[in-house]
Amino acid sequence: MADQLVPELLNKGSLITYKDGDSESCLGFLLDLSDVKVPAMHDNSVPQRARGVWEPNFGLVPLTSEEAATHNRLLSTALIEGMKTAQIGQCGTFYVKKTDKWPLKYSVHTFTGEVVAEVVTCDKFRLRFGRDNMSWEARIPRGDDECATFTRIA
Repeated sequence: MADQLVPELLNKGSLITYKDGDSESCLGFLLDLSDVKVPAMHDNSVPQRARGVWEPNFGLVPLTSEEAATHNRLLSTALIEGMKTAQIGQCGTFYVKKTDKWPLKYSVHTFTGEVVAEVVTCDKFRLRFGRDNMSWEARIPRGDDECATFTRIA
């Protein structure tokens, strides 16, 4: 649903939110393409549409690189802190990195690269890790560096 009408953004310079009906919702992780070198078109013009800060639901959003970096850092920290109060069956989506090809070793990170777990066990189809006396599990992603939704199992 990218390119929806961007709502009024609140708390710029912190964890950025917006009004969602009667409640406030947080933006997702932001992709900053402000300084990306974009190949020139055949007439040597550079498409400006690719530049700027992008959000998964709303597309291009009117934020600075600094605001995006602050938001992403705080969101990453909030996701990890939120794991401490998760109930069995609740989920979190993180990135899985293959750290060794054989024997297979994995680590789990947030979008910004903050480490969630460095010691990850795996069997044929599942990854498992422990954090704060809780156990988390997900299916092994197909690619080398992919997202996985981890469910609290104990």
